[in-house]
Amino acid sequence: MRRTRLLLAHFPHEISLTESHLHYLKNVLRLQDGSELEVFDGNGHAYIAQLQFTGKKTAQLLLINTLEPQPAPSLSIHLGLGISKAQHMDIALQKSAELGVDSITPIISARCEGKHFQNKLTHWQEILINACQQSGHAYLPKLLAPCALSSWCRQLNSDTPKFICVPAQPMRLQNYAEHHLQD
Repeated sequence: MRRTRLLLAHFPHEISLTESHLHYLKNVLRLQDGSELEVFDGNGHAYIAQLQFTGKKTAQLLLINTLEPQPAPSLSIHLGLGISKAQHMDIALQKSAELGVDSITPIISARCEGKHFQNKLTHWQEILINACQQSGHAYLPKLLAPCALSSWCRQLNSDTPKFICVPAQPMRLQNYAEHHLQD
């Protein structure tokens, strides 16, 4: 059986659970007092902890074991993701986190929906957290502030290869890798 995972950035130093964490563990997952779960910090560290209810609306986690830290990924990917309609954006963010992207910049285009990005950033961060909790990734992607494509391109390291997804493009990424590895 898979162990429940929970992201807590400051664990094991902070062991009290927020109201939203408690609601998720108790009412959504229906975990019982004494249940074990994996807690990770989003930076490669993970722990086994035991859930202890201290009251009707309070609980804490008791550290049981520290797991071996996971090494940082050898390939760093910064994804510029065009802002799309809500459901499509949510799925793109979820899949990006599951695939191990390091950082994501939402790209503002002339056709992107809405302008209230601060509210969306909070929602998008939750999508990334949930994707990491469910997929088993130990590193939480960094979600950067939305910006225009031209601004994002100026911020990128000039030595790093850059790829743009163009569905009609005949050259595949595999062909690019084979061509440049021979040089």
